[in-house]
Amino acid sequence: MELIKQLIWPSGLESKIGRFIGACSAFALFHYSLKFGLGSIFQLLLEYYDRVVGLFLGWAKPYIESGLACVGWSLSLYPQWKHILVIMCIYFLRNALNSYRADDRGIGHFELVWGFTVALVASVAAGTLPLTSEDQIANFLIAAIPIGGIWAYEIGDVAWRATFYRERAARIYHRPTPTWWAYFEGGLRGTTVRTLIGIVLLAVGLQVPALQRLPAPGLVLLAALVFAQALNFLRMGISDAERLRTPGESWSSAYWRTGVAKLGAAMLSVFFWAGILLLSSAGQRFLEL
Repeated sequence: MELIKQLIWPSGLESKIGRFIGACSAFALFHYSLKFGLGSIFQLLLEYYDRVVGLFLGWAKPYIESGLACVGWSLSLYPQWKHILVIMCIYFLRNALNSYRADDRGIGHFELVWGFTVALVASVAAGTLPLTSEDQIANFLIAAIPIGGIWAYEIGDVAWRATFYRERAARIYHRPTPTWWAYFEGGLRGTTVRTLIGIVLLAVGLQVPALQRLPAPGLVLLAALVFAQALNFLRMGISDAERLRTPGESWSSAYWRTGVAKLGAAMLSVFFWAGILLLSSAGQRFLEL
């Protein structure tokens, strides 16, 4: 029941706003990648949302393009860059909020600054690539760059935690305090294995003829990998709950205290509401025929 609550109507105003913004940006990316028609109401919603995002981020586009030109890269940003930035920022912000709520303010501050830096670099890099079904390399990179960005974020995060957090983590999880390298190496191994699996699945997926015929198969595969990672986070929460659980505490309570479970539920919630928008738009188009 708690998972359903997290998907449909999470507690906290910031969580509801984050889900709505994330769902709208995911809806925009799905529209770019599949080129499906929209119902008139949802076409208007997407246009207004795109304008609002443009108001907040559009001012940066000429400066970014000028900066790229200064280093010899005469590149333009395609529309997907700002929605990739929004979704990555929401992901990193959610991580930081989990740290703040656990009273780890130093980690939360670092995750905000480092996360925004990584999101900006990754979204700009992915935004210089055209959305096309004809360029396999562009489709690979448009998904691989955000995946690599998340890897870089997690490496920085685990290095920071190894330096400032490992003693506190040992007390929370009732374990001896590990050395810096032992803590860092465990996080490095986990995130690198997940990233390599994602890259391999991406490369294999781009060879599937049905996916190659899509307008932007790279974005579709990126969405599929993010969805799979959300499920993986929910799975990881099970082992974390076993270590966090205190005597007399219910397993469900311990599970929803884990950061990875909350993060996985938040990611799935974005997909849930983006799916609601897609289905509602399809229903309106059917009624308009």
